[in-house]
Amino acid sequence: MAVPIIVQGPPMSPGDPNVVSPTNGGVVTSPVHYVASASAPNCSKGISAMRIYTAPGVGAYTVNGASLDTYLNTATGTYNVVVQAWDNCGGVYKTTLTITVE
Repeated sequence: MAVPIIVQGPPMSPGDPNVVSPTNGGVVTSPVHYVASASAPNCSKGISAMRIYTAPGVGAYTVNGASLDTYLNTATGTYNVVVQAWDNCGGVYKTTLTITVE
């Protein structure tokens, strides 16, 4: 069952990806289930793509569209994950979370 989360840190800006899974600060097992969606409040053309970064510069999964639902095999450790979305007007939106994989 998906549980909405509150991402710690600065408040989300409109359009920042809503990450439903995994939860920020969560302890998970591999494969890690990622569920997220994004909107482009200032772009009538909508979201073009979303990507999960499991480390700086490491794009682990990309989807063309405004939502993602995938499982990623992930080694044991702590990760600062970024879920990023791009709109069709040049906007970029990000949500960060920290997870621990056991």
